[in-house]
Amino acid sequence: AGEPPPFEEAAEAEDEEAAPAGSAVAALAAAAELGPIVAVDAAAPAAAVAAGGRAAARVAGGGGDVGDASLGCFAWVVVHGTASQVKHSGFDWGDLFSRNTRSGLLALLCTCLELAGLPKGVLQDEELDDGPQEFLCRLPEWVRAHGVDASQYALSRNSKFGSAHRALTNFERFWAAGIGAQTPAALLEGGFAPELNRWLVDLASSSLRSLRHVSVVAALAFAEALGRHATDLRGIQATMQRQLDAALPGGRQVVQLEQERQQADAHAGGLDMLRAEFLDQIVPPRTRDVSEAIRLCTLCEVERLMKADPDMYLQRKWTLRVFLMTHDPAAEVRIKAISIIESWFAGSARHSQEVRQYLGVFAEQILTHLVQRVGDVDAKVAAAAIRCLRLPELAARLEDSEFDHVVNMCPGSVDQTIRAEAGCFINSHVFHDPGICVVQGPTKRKRAPDVDPAVAPVADAAGDDADGPDVGARAAPDPSNVKALFNSETHLSSLVAYIDDYLGERLRLVERVVSAFWGRAPALTHWGIMVNLCLDGEWPPQQSGETPSPKRRLALLFVMEAAIRRTEEDFRGGKPAEQATALARLTEACAKMLPEMPKLMEVCRADSQMLQLISQVCRILLNFAADHSPQHVVANVAALCHSLRRTFESCLFIDTMKMCADSMLALARCSNEAHGAFMDLARDIFHAGYTLLKPDLFVERNDEARIAVSRMMVLSNRGLDMSFSNMDFVERLLELLRARVEWAAQATAELAASPLGSTAPAPPPPSAPAGVPDARVALQVVEVLFVALTWQVRVVDWVKASKETASGKDEAMQGTPAPAAAAAGGTAEASREERPEVASPEFAEAAQLLGQVKDLEDIKDTIPTVIATLRAACSGLIANDLDPYVRYHAFNCYMLLLQLGLAVSARINMEAPEGEADSIERSWGETFEVSFPEEHAKVLFTYLNALFDRVSLADIEGVSFNAEGSMVEATSNIFPFPLPSNRVSTTTSARFLLDRCIESGEADGTKELKPSDELLLAVLASRTIAEHDHEKVYAGPLALLILTQCERSRPRPLREVASILFKRLREHGRLSEDFAKQFWDMQLEAITGLYICSGVEAANALSNAFMRQWGPRIMPWLERPYYRAFKGAVGDC
Repeated sequence: AGEPPPFEEAAEAEDEEAAPAGSAVAALAAAAELGPIVAVDAAAPAAAVAAGGRAAARVAGGGGDVGDASLGCFAWVVVHGTASQVKHSGFDWGDLFSRNTRSGLLALLCTCLELAGLPKGVLQDEELDDGPQEFLCRLPEWVRAHGVDASQYALSRNSKFGSAHRALTNFERFWAAGIGAQTPAALLEGGFAPELNRWLVDLASSSLRSLRHVSVVAALAFAEALGRHATDLRGIQATMQRQLDAALPGGRQVVQLEQERQQADAHAGGLDMLRAEFLDQIVPPRTRDVSEAIRLCTLCEVERLMKADPDMYLQRKWTLRVFLMTHDPAAEVRIKAISIIESWFAGSARHSQEVRQYLGVFAEQILTHLVQRVGDVDAKVAAAAIRCLRLPELAARLEDSEFDHVVNMCPGSVDQTIRAEAGCFINSHVFHDPGICVVQGPTKRKRAPDVDPAVAPVADAAGDDADGPDVGARAAPDPSNVKALFNSETHLSSLVAYIDDYLGERLRLVERVVSAFWGRAPALTHWGIMVNLCLDGEWPPQQSGETPSPKRRLALLFVMEAAIRRTEEDFRGGKPAEQATALARLTEACAKMLPEMPKLMEVCRADSQMLQLISQVCRILLNFAADHSPQHVVANVAALCHSLRRTFESCLFIDTMKMCADSMLALARCSNEAHGAFMDLARDIFHAGYTLLKPDLFVERNDEARIAVSRMMVLSNRGLDMSFSNMDFVERLLELLRARVEWAAQATAELAASPLGSTAPAPPPPSAPAGVPDARVALQVVEVLFVALTWQVRVVDWVKASKETASGKDEAMQGTPAPAAAAAGGTAEASREERPEVASPEFAEAAQLLGQVKDLEDIKDTIPTVIATLRAACSGLIANDLDPYVRYHAFNCYMLLLQLGLAVSARINMEAPEGEADSIERSWGETFEVSFPEEHAKVLFTYLNALFDRVSLADIEGVSFNAEGSMVEATSNIFPFPLPSNRVSTTTSARFLLDRCIESGEADGTKELKPSDELLLAVLASRTIAEHDHEKVYAGPLALLILTQCERSRPRPLREVASILFKRLREHGRLSEDFAKQFWDMQLEAITGLYICSGVEAANALSNAFMRQWGPRIMPWLERPYYRAFKGAVGDC
């Protein structure tokens, strides 16, 4: 005790002492060749550290050359050293401190400054007397003057020295070793602890973030070391008290023990007081620091301090401080705070009774706030909150509304992490013990066996996780194991009961529930048990079982469909291990379900939702079996075909029809019997539709005709020409459209003739009379007609391509020598004789699809007339029909017909009169012209302009989607909508829109469109034009109308479509100067037209929008065309 000797005298007297042989600093300095790093010789650091003189301070980092960016010895060890090296370095600092307190303090502070990214020499020995405030006042100016970059300091995540976590751990370990080596008397009586406290507290409030971070770590590590000293002293005090109780009173030993006990008690109290004061000055302001890293670091250190000192749990200021951090702006800090609270209650059994009582009261106060964190904007925070609430001590205190809120996150959240945590919560507190999930064991680092764990038998359903990393994970029960079967059946029943209680009518969300439990609940892949539960009480072999309610059976089917679909997704796009597991599971599903599929369809036939779900399951399994497991299909083909056909002919929903048709097509790939059954079904559907579309029968049996047309539409989109080249059938469909066009024109004229200005409400739109197809039938008729004509055009094009190929081969043979001709397949005559079988396989395919090859010439001559009639009918529907969906579909069909004509214009003339298709001569490389009549263009322009006008008048605030038009909600019970087997979605928003209108009856002309639907139709129609290949479409009046949507006041999706067209026209300018001039002329015409219609302000706004699209400079290939267009515009003015 007492004042230390002057620094200079101590240095001169102690520099002469020898260094200890095992100095860690000396060893590190020599090994790392720290000569350039320190300001003394390579052999001097050890002696200087041991002596504690001025050289020792320079080795630690102080007193060196000002601006030296290298690390001192202590800082270098913290950044690069191992745990033992850091520990020995801490002992060396302790030795330095015991010899000279001032040198030890300077060494610690310089180490902190170096770790904060500041160079050596920024703090000199004489500045210690000035205090930290004076140093911090000059530090910012000094940093700016020397150009110091402290952003990549040692403890930052982007540290330039390597691992920041290692540096942080080593720094805490350095403090623990150095402070722990000192006696409490040396820390308290020499004035070191208060002085260090003063410096660290002020440095922790520095304006330099790196310095604050390092100072907080140092301060809290120092506080932790003080706490360890106090704990050790209390242990010593307790030991002395036991010795005093056992000693004889009045002895000299008793007096000495009592003095030592009192001294230990005084030192412990002093350390506790210093530590408490230290923490009060550091923790509260730093938990509100602007730096996320500092707040997180402070929170982590507080957790360590509370674990080391359980009495801190009883101090509200610390528990409340951690709780307040759950509302921190940074998600990582919120996650850490919630995990700390979780650890308090998870380890409550280790706490004392007093601490447990306090935590119980604390839980009541924070529970509502934890439930609020379940709805956090960050998914990881929400998952951490649910994980915390899953603890029994907290879950038992939840109110019913709070409990339901957490449970509803399983089907209600869009994030898989949140749903998985909510699923664990449900497993713990909703299902009966032990729940339906399997506890995952530790990961075993060895190669898994070839046997798939998903199909290995289990001894108990409570075994390992079926989808976890365990080598011994098992899922499927052994059929001979009654206990495993019972457990799986109980698990599925519990899951179905939960779905029934919590989801109600929102069964489309079952997919999310299955996803939450996927990989944790082996019962989700027990296909045989699912089938047995569905058939319980309904089929003779299962009459002994309890019949589930229709609602429970529907929920079970939703679970089955979601599990099968998830397995298929894993098989198609999962990791190799997941694909192998999914392959085995799908193979087992085919073996268990496909033999029972006819029974399942029979049981589900009375309910349309059940039938749709089981049809989806059948489609997935048959598509898989056809490619990977045909042996499970061949033995049951007749029964499956019969059941699928019956379902197809009896159901009224388009989605179910599609799935049954896809299932039959999958069967047809591996069975000729199924192929024949599918073709028989198609012919029967055709004949039924052909009969029902007669004028007299259509009037009497309108509903049957509508269903027949729906079935034909489904089959038409599955690789089959449902017209079977029967032009009478096509003519009947055209007659229906003409009847609709005539009635629509008459109804529109009547509505236009009604008096204006009348106060009476407008009459409802008239309904279609008998003999006129309603809106739903009109949509289907247009679809079937277009698909049928597309097939016929395709077949004719195939035949012509085949003939051209064969003709080219004949010409080559005529100029080929005899041996070469023989080698190529014989003489030219022989080649011509074999042409139908050898040279044109496309012809044979077309013949098989068409069925009547002998009528090809008639079809080829009739197609132009039929297509012209359909285009005229579509034009009439666009102009006069009362239903907006019919108008849009007719618009879309018209554009597709134009595109189809362009696609085959190299071989087929779609515009020639009947019988004159081949009479038009063409030069080499030319194509037939595809006309776009002016009267039709006016109709389409008027329709598109009306769409844009209604969008302008409608309130579209809050309606937002992109130019892809992804705004149509799928009405199917299957969510999300299934993709094809190749996982490439070929279904567009326009297709979803058509199916929704036909299925739900929205297209009846009696409902006004919502603003979102108005905008959707405008976007889809605009994209049809922007992506068209006919020059009169993408570069004509319709395109000009779309370009006017570039102006900023227009809805964003329309601006995106206009931008797509603008960029396309600009890219065309690369091809030739004429195309480039067309690009500028169209902009000029759009601005001129808008000026004439809306005035100078609108034209100026559109001109500015175009100029923003040009970019910072005009491309070189556009410069000369721009000059020509600008010169022409000036001349016109």
